[in-house]
Amino acid sequence: MSASENHEAARAYASHGYPVFPLAPGTKVPVAESGGFKDATSDPNQVDRWWKEGPDRNIGIATGERSFDVLDIDNGKAGKPSGYVALNELKRSGLIPQYRTASHTPSGGMHFTFKGSEQKSGRLVNHSVDYRAEGGYVVVTPSKVDGRPYEVVQRNRVEPARLDWEAIVRHLQPERTAQRQHSPGTAADRDSEVERIARWLEGRSPGDRNGSLFWAASRLVEKQLLDDAARQRLIAASERNGLRGGVREAERTISSASRGRDAHPKATQGHREAGE
Repeated sequence: MSASENHEAARAYASHGYPVFPLAPGTKVPVAESGGFKDATSDPNQVDRWWKEGPDRNIGIATGERSFDVLDIDNGKAGKPSGYVALNELKRSGLIPQYRTASHTPSGGMHFTFKGSEQKSGRLVNHSVDYRAEGGYVVVTPSKVDGRPYEVVQRNRVEPARLDWEAIVRHLQPERTAQRQHSPGTAADRDSEVERIARWLEGRSPGDRNGSLFWAASRLVEKQLLDDAARQRLIAASERNGLRGGVREAERTISSASRGRDAHPKATQGHREAGE
Protein backbone atom coordinates (compact mmCIF):
# COMPACT_ATOMS: atom_id res chain seq x y z
CA MET A 1 0.00 0.00 0.00
CA SER A 2 1.21 3.49 -0.80
CA ALA A 3 1.25 6.34 1.69
CA SER A 4 -1.87 7.89 0.12
CA GLU A 5 -3.67 4.58 0.54
CA ASN A 6 -2.95 4.72 4.29
CA HIS A 7 -4.81 8.02 4.34
CA GLU A 8 -7.68 6.54 2.35
CA ALA A 9 -7.85 3.54 4.67
CA ALA A 10 -7.93 5.79 7.74
CA ARG A 11 -10.83 7.72 6.20
CA ALA A 12 -12.64 4.45 5.44
CA TYR A 13 -12.31 3.23 9.04
CA ALA A 14 -13.58 6.59 10.29
CA SER A 15 -16.55 6.46 7.90
CA HIS A 16 -17.63 3.24 9.65
CA GLY A 17 -17.53 5.05 12.98
CA TYR A 18 -14.23 3.60 14.18
CA PRO A 19 -12.09 5.98 16.28
CA VAL A 20 -8.73 6.23 14.53
CA PHE A 21 -5.47 8.01 15.31
CA PRO A 22 -2.03 8.14 13.66
CA LEU A 23 1.04 6.07 14.53
CA ALA A 24 4.60 6.95 13.60
CA PRO A 25 5.50 5.50 10.16
CA GLY A 26 6.62 1.88 10.36
CA THR A 27 5.86 1.59 14.10
CA LYS A 28 3.13 0.93 16.65
CA VAL A 29 3.95 4.16 18.52
CA PRO A 30 1.31 6.94 18.55
CA VAL A 31 2.29 10.25 16.99
CA ALA A 32 2.94 12.45 20.03
CA GLU A 33 0.78 15.40 19.01
CA SER A 34 -2.22 13.17 18.26
CA GLY A 35 -2.94 12.38 21.90
CA GLY A 36 -2.91 8.64 21.19
CA PHE A 37 -5.97 6.45 21.51
CA LYS A 38 -7.56 8.80 24.05
CA ASP A 39 -8.08 11.36 21.28
CA ALA A 40 -8.97 8.85 18.57
CA THR A 41 -11.80 10.11 16.38
CA SER A 42 -14.05 9.33 13.44
CA ASP A 43 -14.15 13.01 12.42
CA PRO A 44 -13.05 13.02 8.75
CA ASN A 45 -11.64 16.54 9.00
CA GLN A 46 -9.31 15.59 11.83
CA VAL A 47 -8.35 12.38 10.04
CA ASP A 48 -7.43 14.43 6.97
CA ARG A 49 -5.32 16.80 9.02
CA TRP A 50 -3.39 13.97 10.68
CA TRP A 51 -2.63 12.06 7.50
CA LYS A 52 -1.93 15.11 5.34
CA GLU A 53 0.80 15.94 7.85
CA GLY A 54 2.19 12.42 7.44
CA PRO A 55 0.68 10.36 4.61
CA ASP A 56 2.85 7.34 5.47
CA ARG A 57 1.64 7.17 9.08
CA ASN A 58 0.33 3.84 10.32
CA ILE A 59 -3.25 3.53 11.58
CA GLY A 60 -4.37 2.82 15.13
CA ILE A 61 -7.94 2.16 16.26
CA ALA A 62 -9.04 2.62 19.87
CA THR A 63 -10.59 -0.65 20.99
CA GLY A 64 -13.59 -1.22 23.24
CA GLU A 65 -17.23 -0.22 23.07
CA ARG A 66 -16.77 2.34 20.27
CA SER A 67 -15.25 -0.20 17.87
CA PHE A 68 -14.31 -3.80 18.66
CA ASP A 69 -12.27 -5.93 21.05
CA VAL A 70 -9.17 -7.82 19.92
CA LEU A 71 -7.53 -11.03 21.05
CA ASP A 72 -3.83 -10.61 20.25
CA ILE A 73 -1.80 -13.81 19.86
CA ASP A 74 2.00 -13.54 19.87
CA ASN A 75 3.98 -16.12 17.95
CA GLY A 76 6.50 -16.70 20.74
CA LYS A 77 9.75 -15.41 19.27
CA ALA A 78 12.67 -14.06 21.34
CA GLY A 79 12.34 -16.73 24.02
CA LYS A 80 8.66 -16.08 24.72
CA PRO A 81 6.10 -18.92 24.83
CA SER A 82 3.97 -19.34 21.73
CA GLY A 83 0.53 -17.80 22.05
CA TYR A 84 -0.77 -20.38 19.58
CA VAL A 85 -0.56 -23.05 22.30
CA ALA A 86 -2.95 -21.00 24.43
CA LEU A 87 -5.15 -20.23 21.41
CA ASN A 88 -5.59 -23.92 20.62
CA GLU A 89 -6.42 -24.65 24.26
CA LEU A 90 -9.02 -21.88 24.28
CA LYS A 91 -10.58 -23.23 21.09
CA ARG A 92 -10.79 -26.74 22.53
CA SER A 93 -12.44 -25.34 25.64
CA GLY A 94 -15.05 -23.39 23.66
CA LEU A 95 -13.78 -19.99 24.82
CA ILE A 96 -13.23 -18.51 21.34
CA PRO A 97 -16.67 -17.39 20.07
CA GLN A 98 -17.59 -16.09 16.62
CA TYR A 99 -15.17 -13.39 15.50
CA ARG A 100 -15.49 -10.84 12.72
CA THR A 101 -11.96 -10.87 11.28
CA ALA A 102 -8.67 -12.70 11.67
CA SER A 103 -5.45 -10.93 10.67
CA HIS A 104 -1.78 -11.81 10.44
CA THR A 105 0.54 -9.39 12.23
CA PRO A 106 4.04 -8.44 11.01
CA SER A 107 5.68 -10.47 13.79
CA GLY A 108 3.86 -13.69 12.88
CA GLY A 109 1.05 -13.40 15.39
CA MET A 110 -2.71 -13.09 14.94
CA HIS A 111 -5.43 -10.56 15.75
CA PHE A 112 -9.06 -11.72 16.17
CA THR A 113 -11.77 -9.05 16.40
CA PHE A 114 -14.90 -9.44 18.52
CA LYS A 115 -17.86 -7.32 19.54
CA GLY A 116 -16.73 -4.16 21.34
CA SER A 117 -17.32 -4.23 25.08
CA GLU A 118 -16.79 -2.34 28.33
CA GLN A 119 -14.18 -4.86 29.51
CA LYS A 120 -10.70 -3.55 30.34
CA SER A 121 -7.64 -4.46 28.31
CA GLY A 122 -5.49 -7.21 29.80
CA ARG A 123 -2.42 -9.35 29.30
CA LEU A 124 -1.31 -12.88 30.11
CA VAL A 125 2.45 -12.57 29.68
CA ASN A 126 3.20 -16.23 30.42
CA HIS A 127 0.86 -17.30 27.61
CA SER A 128 1.73 -14.55 25.06
CA VAL A 129 -1.93 -13.53 24.89
CA ASP A 130 -3.09 -9.91 25.03
CA TYR A 131 -6.61 -8.52 25.11
CA ARG A 132 -7.32 -5.10 23.61
CA ALA A 133 -10.56 -3.53 24.80
CA GLU A 134 -11.29 -0.38 26.86
CA GLY A 135 -8.03 1.47 27.51
CA GLY A 136 -6.28 -0.08 24.53
CA TYR A 137 -5.71 0.13 20.81
CA VAL A 138 -4.70 -2.01 17.89
CA VAL A 139 -2.72 -1.42 14.69
CA VAL A 140 -4.71 -2.23 11.55
CA THR A 141 -4.17 -2.92 7.87
CA PRO A 142 -2.62 -1.54 5.65
CA SER A 143 -0.12 -0.47 8.31
CA LYS A 144 3.38 -1.93 8.19
CA VAL A 145 6.01 -2.48 10.87
CA ASP A 146 9.61 -3.08 9.83
CA GLY A 147 8.38 -3.29 6.24
CA ARG A 148 5.92 -6.12 6.95
CA PRO A 149 2.14 -5.55 6.70
CA TYR A 150 -0.86 -6.34 8.83
CA GLU A 151 -3.10 -8.48 6.63
CA VAL A 152 -6.72 -9.62 7.03
CA VAL A 153 -6.86 -13.33 6.18
CA GLN A 154 -10.46 -14.11 7.16
CA ARG A 155 -13.57 -11.93 7.22
CA ASN A 156 -16.85 -13.38 8.49
CA ARG A 157 -20.06 -11.70 7.38
CA VAL A 158 -21.89 -12.43 10.60
CA GLU A 159 -22.40 -10.48 13.80
CA PRO A 160 -19.35 -11.06 16.03
CA ALA A 161 -19.82 -12.34 19.57
CA ARG A 162 -18.53 -10.86 22.82
CA LEU A 163 -15.29 -12.41 24.08
CA ASP A 164 -15.31 -13.21 27.82
CA TRP A 165 -11.81 -12.15 28.88
CA GLU A 166 -12.32 -13.04 32.54
CA ALA A 167 -13.26 -16.59 31.55
CA ILE A 168 -10.03 -16.81 29.54
CA VAL A 169 -8.00 -15.55 32.51
CA ARG A 170 -9.66 -18.08 34.82
CA HIS A 171 -8.97 -20.90 32.39
CA LEU A 172 -5.36 -20.11 31.50
CA GLN A 173 -4.18 -18.62 34.77
CA PRO A 174 -6.41 -19.63 37.69
CA GLU A 175 -3.78 -18.59 40.24
CA ARG A 176 -4.02 -15.00 38.98
CA THR A 177 -7.78 -15.03 39.50
CA ALA A 178 -7.31 -16.21 43.08
CA GLN A 179 -4.76 -13.48 43.73
CA ARG A 180 -7.09 -10.79 42.39
CA GLN A 181 -9.94 -12.05 44.60
CA HIS A 182 -7.76 -11.42 47.63
CA SER A 183 -6.62 -8.00 46.35
CA PRO A 184 -9.61 -6.55 44.49
CA GLY A 185 -8.69 -2.84 44.14
CA THR A 186 -10.87 -0.40 42.22
CA ALA A 187 -10.25 1.05 38.77
CA ALA A 188 -9.53 4.37 40.47
CA ASP A 189 -6.94 2.68 42.69
CA ARG A 190 -5.22 1.19 39.65
CA ASP A 191 -5.22 4.49 37.77
CA SER A 192 -3.82 6.23 40.84
CA GLU A 193 -0.97 3.72 41.12
CA VAL A 194 -0.03 4.16 37.45
CA GLU A 195 -0.06 7.93 37.87
CA ARG A 196 2.03 7.77 41.05
CA ILE A 197 4.76 5.74 39.37
CA ALA A 198 4.64 7.87 36.21
CA ARG A 199 5.07 11.10 38.19
CA TRP A 200 8.03 9.59 40.01
CA LEU A 201 9.53 8.62 36.66
CA GLU A 202 9.16 12.19 35.37
CA GLY A 203 11.57 13.36 38.06
CA ARG A 204 14.44 11.03 37.20
CA SER A 205 17.80 12.61 36.47
CA PRO A 206 20.30 12.01 33.58
CA GLY A 207 22.01 8.63 33.82
CA ASP A 208 19.07 7.08 35.66
CA ARG A 209 16.21 7.53 33.21
CA ASN A 210 16.31 4.27 31.25
CA GLY A 211 16.87 2.07 34.29
CA SER A 212 14.09 3.89 36.10
CA LEU A 213 11.72 3.31 33.18
CA PHE A 214 12.55 -0.40 33.18
CA TRP A 215 11.91 -0.55 36.92
CA ALA A 216 8.62 1.36 36.62
CA ALA A 217 7.35 -0.86 33.81
CA SER A 218 8.39 -4.00 35.69
CA ARG A 219 6.47 -2.88 38.78
CA LEU A 220 3.34 -2.31 36.71
CA VAL A 221 3.76 -5.77 35.15
CA GLU A 222 3.95 -7.31 38.62
CA LYS A 223 0.84 -5.40 39.67
CA GLN A 224 -0.94 -6.43 36.44
CA LEU A 225 -1.39 -2.78 35.49
CA LEU A 226 0.69 -2.48 32.32
CA ASP A 227 -2.08 -2.02 29.76
CA ASP A 228 -1.91 0.27 26.72
CA ALA A 229 -2.98 3.31 28.73
CA ALA A 230 -0.23 2.69 31.30
CA ARG A 231 2.34 2.21 28.52
CA GLN A 232 1.43 5.56 26.98
CA ARG A 233 1.63 7.24 30.39
CA LEU A 234 5.15 5.86 30.96
CA ILE A 235 6.20 6.95 27.48
CA ALA A 236 4.86 10.45 28.15
CA ALA A 237 6.75 10.54 31.46
CA SER A 238 9.96 9.49 29.70
CA GLU A 239 9.52 12.21 27.08
CA ARG A 240 9.16 14.76 29.87
CA ASN A 241 12.26 13.62 31.73
CA GLY A 242 14.33 13.71 28.53
CA LEU A 243 15.02 10.00 28.01
CA ARG A 244 17.75 9.65 25.40
CA GLY A 245 16.31 7.89 22.36
CA GLY A 246 12.84 9.30 22.94
CA VAL A 247 9.68 7.34 22.22
CA ARG A 248 11.38 4.47 20.40
CA GLU A 249 13.78 3.81 23.27
CA ALA A 250 10.92 4.04 25.78
CA GLU A 251 8.91 1.49 23.76
CA ARG A 252 11.88 -0.90 23.65
CA THR A 253 12.51 -0.61 27.38
CA ILE A 254 8.86 -1.13 28.31
CA SER A 255 8.59 -4.11 25.96
CA SER A 256 11.70 -5.63 27.53
CA ALA A 257 10.21 -5.23 31.00
CA SER A 258 6.88 -6.72 29.90
CA ARG A 259 8.68 -9.80 28.57
CA GLY A 260 10.24 -10.35 31.98
CA ARG A 261 13.83 -10.13 30.83
CA ASP A 262 16.71 -10.04 33.33
CA ALA A 263 16.79 -6.86 35.36
CA HIS A 264 18.18 -3.79 33.67
CA PRO A 265 21.69 -3.09 35.07
CA LYS A 266 20.46 0.16 36.63
CA ALA A 267 16.89 -0.87 37.33
CA THR A 268 17.34 -1.57 41.04
CA GLN A 269 19.39 1.45 42.02
CA GLY A 270 17.71 4.13 44.10
CA HIS A 271 14.12 3.26 43.36
CA ARG A 272 12.71 3.33 46.89
CA GLU A 273 11.74 6.91 46.11
CA ALA A 274 8.68 5.56 44.31
CA GLY A 275 7.40 4.11 47.57
CA GLU A 276 8.43 0.50 46.97
